[in-house]
Amino acid sequence: MHLGQFIDGACSAAFLALIALVALRGRLSGIGIAFSLGAALTALWAANLAIPGYLPFAAGSVLDSLRLSCWLILMVALVRRRDDTSHRTNTAALLLATAFCLLVVGYEIALAITRTAEDVPDHHLHDVLRVGLGVAGLLAAENLLRNSDEAQRRNILPLCLGLGEMFAFELFLYADRLIIAGVDPILVQGRGLSALIAVPLLAMAMARNREWRVDIHVSRTVVFHTVALVASGLFFLAVAAVGLFVRSVGGRWGGTFQLLTLVGAATLLVPIFGSQELRIFLKQLISTHFFSHRFDYRAEWRRFVDTVSQPHSGDDALTVRVIRALAQIVDSPAGVLWQHQENGSYVGEIGWNADVAFGQKLPAGDPFVAAFECGTRIQQQSQPDRGWPFDLPKSWLAIPLTLRDEIVAFVVLTAPAYTYALDAETLDLLQTAGKQAASYLAEEKSTRDLVDLRILSEYNKKFAFVVHDLKNLASQLGLTVSNAKKYFDNPEFRDDMLLTIENSVSRMNRLLTQLRAEGVRPLVKSIEPDAVIATVAQELAATGSPIETKLAAKSCTIAVNGDEFRSVLCHLINNAREAGGSESSVVVASRMSEDKVIIDIVDDGPGMEEAFVRNELFRPFRSTKTGGMGIGVYQTRELLRMAGGELDVISQRGIGTTMRVTVPLQGLAHKASIS
Repeated sequence: MHLGQFIDGACSAAFLALIALVALRGRLSGIGIAFSLGAALTALWAANLAIPGYLPFAAGSVLDSLRLSCWLILMVALVRRRDDTSHRTNTAALLLATAFCLLVVGYEIALAITRTAEDVPDHHLHDVLRVGLGVAGLLAAENLLRNSDEAQRRNILPLCLGLGEMFAFELFLYADRLIIAGVDPILVQGRGLSALIAVPLLAMAMARNREWRVDIHVSRTVVFHTVALVASGLFFLAVAAVGLFVRSVGGRWGGTFQLLTLVGAATLLVPIFGSQELRIFLKQLISTHFFSHRFDYRAEWRRFVDTVSQPHSGDDALTVRVIRALAQIVDSPAGVLWQHQENGSYVGEIGWNADVAFGQKLPAGDPFVAAFECGTRIQQQSQPDRGWPFDLPKSWLAIPLTLRDEIVAFVVLTAPAYTYALDAETLDLLQTAGKQAASYLAEEKSTRDLVDLRILSEYNKKFAFVVHDLKNLASQLGLTVSNAKKYFDNPEFRDDMLLTIENSVSRMNRLLTQLRAEGVRPLVKSIEPDAVIATVAQELAATGSPIETKLAAKSCTIAVNGDEFRSVLCHLINNAREAGGSESSVVVASRMSEDKVIIDIVDDGPGMEEAFVRNELFRPFRSTKTGGMGIGVYQTRELLRMAGGELDVISQRGIGTTMRVTVPLQGLAHKASIS
């Protein structure tokens, strides 16, 4: 066994080990299956080279085409795995790559069927197809690496390096054979070495991408990739020339040196063309010389909106996303957002890949703020020795975020690692993006203010309800004190008076506790409405204000807070007494109707106009009584609605008013009878 066969055998064993590692993962995704298939085909191909005669004649060429086709389709499929915005374009690329691979494999199968060992093969079409495979594989690796998201580039880099150098070597080998008749056997043996070098890189890619969920972006324009491909071709020609020179002057070791040169160049090719500096240089070159506009505005705007509206991680605040969205337009690596304060100053709010100088402020009249010219100008620091009035290393651009001619914030970006040529088109895009970002910040601030206002409104409503209940308690206590002057010598009155005062103090304490509890609803219990009505009637009778009761809803319960239900009854009864005067009668009647309890509070007072009931009665802070707060009826209806009930008003001028309380029935408490 010579050295080439040993390398091919090691290559086959390494790919078999790689398949075993993939199988140990337990479950395979579609990408994992394609990965395993490519490794299996490569292992068979290498085993056929290591053991001559292991497979039938001409099977090696078919396996070679199959394994390269499988790796090519795998990379194109990875490029396709992105969001649905370019799904149609990616599908077309996958179909095109599949069709080309079928053509190559079909040609090899046709040759294997029609050719015998004695035939003299025609290498021209075969070599052209192999050069096409090499070009397609390099283009796919270039797309996969260069257009990967920054967070995923580290995970996908080993795969691009491993497969990229394999396809690059294929291109070198068959391009050399097309240019120069014949091929050096040492170069042919280098194909196994090239595949063997890719094994640890593929294993690393498998370890870093356990689910093979890679966020891949399609390249912006066909021209960009065409230029990249042309540059790759020039690089290939230069390496081929160096290889020929090394072979010609290397003497007996010339072929070996040429092989090492080609393999090393293939390994370095992908990281060279995947560098960010080269990518930016090509993008600027293409934008300047091939297009009338520097940016693909549709792609830029969609990327901006996606960045601002979709957090990259759970901890990303909107302010951080705004900085990142503006920075990616000019490839800035870091930035800080300064927020406008109510006193007119600007404070460093948050940084992205940069530290914020907390506590540092810029007053509204600062010359730096005035230089924005009401948000119509983007500032660029052209003299690093004359720094801006804040500490941010490598400060470069200050972009105002303007909303209705007001600078709600500004973002300071640091300079990229390369020289970025700013022009009017870039400044216009940044200014427009700044206005859009300002609207996002304003919307978030409005949402926060609305939430705070809603909380304050709920507290104010709760406070108004509590004050109104305290007012009713004060009125009841005042009536007790007034009657005490007449009946204080009566022991029964004194006992009732003490009980009334004790209950009032307890209710006031509960009201104050309810006011202090933030967003906590009072505990809901099952109560018997007739029992509560009877207790209220007894207390009113003790204070010298008897009412008539007609209770026909015994043995039923409702799910209402007892204090709130008592407050509803007391308020409606007091209103009925005040409306009818001292000589009027108030009747409280209860009854059951299907699944509801209905309670009527009836007075024979002057009644109310229909327009007043419809338009004014339930509006807060509307009152026809002298000294009234205008919150009682509104509070009563709100409390009943929160319990699933309702308050209806039946009133007729000159006849009287009926306040009808309807509450859902919770259950019937049937008493067991013993015969």
